[in-house]
Amino acid sequence: MRYILVMAYLALFFITSVAQVSATPATDSSSCSLPHADFKYSYMDSAIGSMQKPNHDVFLNTATNHMDAVKAQFYLWYLYRNPTLSDQFFRRVDVALLVKRGDDALNAIIWLMSKDGRYFSSVQSEVRARLISNLDKWKINYNKASPEQSLILDFFVNDKNFASHLDGQLKSYAGNDVDLILQKGIQSENDGRKLEALYYYTEVAGYGYRDGLIGASLLLPQLGGDACVSRASYYVRLSGAIGDAGWLERAH
Repeated sequence: MRYILVMAYLALFFITSVAQVSATPATDSSSCSLPHADFKYSYMDSAIGSMQKPNHDVFLNTATNHMDAVKAQFYLWYLYRNPTLSDQFFRRVDVALLVKRGDDALNAIIWLMSKDGRYFSSVQSEVRARLISNLDKWKINYNKASPEQSLILDFFVNDKNFASHLDGQLKSYAGNDVDLILQKGIQSENDGRKLEALYYYTEVAGYGYRDGLIGASLLLPQLGGDACVSRASYYVRLSGAIGDAGWLERAH
């Protein structure tokens, strides 16, 4: 019974939220200040690979400077896997503005792009040099603040020197049990600690787990109001709770 009620609520929420988002002008992506999922690259590869390849015109036309960080991760990752679209993409989206947000999930993907000359060829040379310098400074801090996640980036660019430097630390990374994290979220929500629960749910959502995506989508409007409705509806779409999952924003 609870499952049916949740699905009914999600269906109503999704319909009303899409109508609301469509009827209102684009706002600054930072308007929803609550935590968001840092999606695992293996999950994004799986999600994108399991769906019909997007029409590139739609992909490019729905990419903006104001994309929420949840949506932007998928767009940037698709671009990372399809570098031939980079010139057109970065003529529409100012990569410097994305980096200026200071969001680790976005900067990590953009940093990977900076290590390959194919991505920023359309960016003015002076801007590109400043951009790469800022990203390299960000990476130094990321090494200290998030060594495990930083190591993943180094493996992607085959930086064996740095990887071997951190190899001894790998044994200390116990890994995350998503089932346990999810239960922590449920318990926190049951105890009335909704913001704490949201942190747990978004961590689970980063692995693409449906319950995490749904849990986060239900709490976001409660805690963040209208500013977080767009993000919540995107989680619902990714979860597939009310239909086939789809990561690409539909053109309105």
